[in-house]
Amino acid sequence: MVTETEDQHAALRDDVRMLGGLLGSTLKQQAGEQVFATVEKIRLLAKAIQKGDTAANQQLITILRTLPPEQLVPVTKSFSQFLNFTNIAEQYHRIRRTRLYKMNPALGPQLGSLEDVIPKLLARGVSKQDVYKAILALDIQFVLTSHPTEVKRRTVMLKYNRITTALEKLDDQILTPDEIADVKDSIQQEMTSVWQTIEVRSQKPTAIDEAKWGYAIIESSIWHAVPRFMRELQRVVRKHLGEDLPLDLAPLKIDSWLGGDRDGNPNVTPEVTRRVVFIARWIAADLLLEEIAKLRESLSMEPCNAKLRSMVGETKEPYRVLLKQVQLRLKATRGWARDNFTAASAPQNPNYVYSEELLEALLICYESLHECKAGNIADGLLLDIIRQVRCFGMSLVRTDIRQEATKHTELMAVITKSLGLGDYAAWSEPQRQQFLVAELELRRELVTAAVYQDASVKDTAQTLKLLAELPRESLGSYVISMSSAPSDVLAVVLLQREFGLKNYLPVVPLFEKRIDLENSAKILDTLLGLQVYHDIINGYQQVMIGYSDSAKDVGMLAAAWAQYCAQEEMLAVADQRAVKLVFFHGRGGSLGRGGWPTHSAIVSQPPGSVHGVMRVTQQGEVIQNRFGLADIALRTFSVYVTSTLEASLLPQPAPKSEWRALIGDLARVSANSYQETISEDPDFIRYFQTATPTRELKRLAIGSRPDSRTNADSLNKLRAIPWVFAWTQNRFLLPSWVGVGAALQYAFDTQRGAEVIAMRRHWAFFQTVLSMCEMVLAKVDINIAAHYEERLVAKELVALGEDLREQFVAAHDIMLQVLGTDKLLAKNHVLDRSINLRNPYLLPLHLLQVELLYRVREQGDNAPAELIQALLTTIVGIAAGMRNTG
Repeated sequence: MVTETEDQHAALRDDVRMLGGLLGSTLKQQAGEQVFATVEKIRLLAKAIQKGDTAANQQLITILRTLPPEQLVPVTKSFSQFLNFTNIAEQYHRIRRTRLYKMNPALGPQLGSLEDVIPKLLARGVSKQDVYKAILALDIQFVLTSHPTEVKRRTVMLKYNRITTALEKLDDQILTPDEIADVKDSIQQEMTSVWQTIEVRSQKPTAIDEAKWGYAIIESSIWHAVPRFMRELQRVVRKHLGEDLPLDLAPLKIDSWLGGDRDGNPNVTPEVTRRVVFIARWIAADLLLEEIAKLRESLSMEPCNAKLRSMVGETKEPYRVLLKQVQLRLKATRGWARDNFTAASAPQNPNYVYSEELLEALLICYESLHECKAGNIADGLLLDIIRQVRCFGMSLVRTDIRQEATKHTELMAVITKSLGLGDYAAWSEPQRQQFLVAELELRRELVTAAVYQDASVKDTAQTLKLLAELPRESLGSYVISMSSAPSDVLAVVLLQREFGLKNYLPVVPLFEKRIDLENSAKILDTLLGLQVYHDIINGYQQVMIGYSDSAKDVGMLAAAWAQYCAQEEMLAVADQRAVKLVFFHGRGGSLGRGGWPTHSAIVSQPPGSVHGVMRVTQQGEVIQNRFGLADIALRTFSVYVTSTLEASLLPQPAPKSEWRALIGDLARVSANSYQETISEDPDFIRYFQTATPTRELKRLAIGSRPDSRTNADSLNKLRAIPWVFAWTQNRFLLPSWVGVGAALQYAFDTQRGAEVIAMRRHWAFFQTVLSMCEMVLAKVDINIAAHYEERLVAKELVALGEDLREQFVAAHDIMLQVLGTDKLLAKNHVLDRSINLRNPYLLPLHLLQVELLYRVREQGDNAPAELIQALLTTIVGIAAGMRNTG
């Protein structure tokens, strides 16, 4: 373990070097000396290119174009795996650095840790009482989604996790030389296994497969990280605030769209949702049985209080007797969940349907131990289990339902027609609202047998009926995508009642497009102004902000400002209507889909928009990156909690009026430039489809959901994920920067450049937007993008590519002017070094991908399997090297 006087990144470099050496040995063993020599030659040429050797570039292209077919896959896999192993080393280094800060007080607390932020809050004048109240009010909800951006197979990720564990062992200073050799042997064994494992899925996962993958992360990592985090929080609160945490505190919750997100995904059926809910309950019962077994083994004591004695009678092991009953009920619960996974069945007593029943027994043990001078034992494993139950319940996750607004309109139309009331779908918005409000007040039955017989709405109807049958603890919110009117929300409230839900799921409008964000406050005001709706929601309203479609619609800068303004305006409405408004942030992994760093994303929110609550999606590769290992999950929890506390207790001031006016102009110019580039050039879609591997991404079996809602040749119908993913592959990253350069140039052209610089220095929101754009511009490589164009794009489209590259150069240069530097990432040495480390390994993959795309497209359906496999490996490798996909 390094000390504070040593280079804190030397250990990372050592790990990367060691893993690279072991990969080289594996390559020789698996592919032979000749392939190893070819890979080394390619690697050295790529490094020479990075140092400015222009002659090496053509040499490298020639070598890659003339690779014999049998070398395509091993050469591609070599560079892909090096990037994966570099990621492993960097991920473990994050764990190492967290420990380094804790072991070396001279370094001070790690930024974003509890030990860092809570004393800072106190130092800035927040009272201990207010900090403690804010901690008690924390409600941070991580929503796992099945969005298809994780390209690695689960089986491969498990092997990578074992390599991470091996790196941790090598940090142990008391290992003998033989033990070190054993650990390195185990790493090489995993590398061999990875090499011989097919890297990409051969078939698309089912929605149930996706749920199992997400639940496996909970089972292996998050489940164990939650009580560890709570122990750390307890220690810091006791140390700095002099308080203890109450037993019922549950600041962290894990929610899920797995098996519940049916928006545009016909594979998520009511049956899938039911089975996924019971898989989760099955896993929860299994995990609790394991914990209770350990607890029962440890609680062998005889002394207990009168309450426990009255329950178990005269016995020398009262805790074990009670916990034996708990075990039997948990086994029955597990069996019920297992049976329901196969076919619906009613709960059979004794089992735990709701977590309060289990908590009752655990709290009896906890109180008894404290009364009998064994409080230190109660505050160990037993308290950990209580906190796990508070977080995960008996359901493991709360499953959200998401459906597109038009599906509910279609169902309402069938209902009104069946009752002879007319066609709901043809009614105006005021007519719909009038009908829905009247029905909510009348409470008459609307659903007839005809509803279930209509094939066009049968799935939606059966889903609503299922929700009434499932345990309420297993369900979260009902999210309506493409929400654009108050009736979208009122219809789902009415439908829940009509299909038998007694305890409604919160209905959450999702505002995605810029026009919907701009109308969101008006929609919310109309809803909250309806007395019948106001009474139903009981002072609580959740609204989801969509980052992906708004950015795809108008570009990153204009979308970010529209999201900011929408939240401000909706907050004002909610305050006026005396309703607590919670924002649900639908962020993806990339900047083009709202993937900002956690701290920046939270503290740059509009003042008053956080108030202790943060609900946010965790999508695709982000789940593995943030939660794949318990130590990483622990750090993730800390950063979310401390950032939420900071945003709640010390919110950023509202922007100055002149800043608001300027960014409004910047957003307008940026959106116009973006739309002129993306939407108004009729050749753009052809350029996109040939200059990127967007069509070939469909060969990657990475998600159960289709790539587009309808026609994939329309950018409007193409989903944001493949849109961003494709531009990441060719290193243009176009969705994340187009329009920004034009907007900044406009500011300088209108003599407001100094104001832009002031905004960057003093306004957290604008600072974050520019920082994210700077990062993206640094990742762009226009020479690589030009090579894709040169080899793959028709000559008549070349002028379009040249224009795009000119836009990039202009954006790059004006960004340097705003930042006041001559180099991007001049103040972010860690990221700059990470990008430069990867570039020599990414370049061969890009050049190989271009050649493979050319051959595959030329040969069409006759392309041989090894060509397809090599191409898919380049996609996976580039995704690993860029650290995100969509």
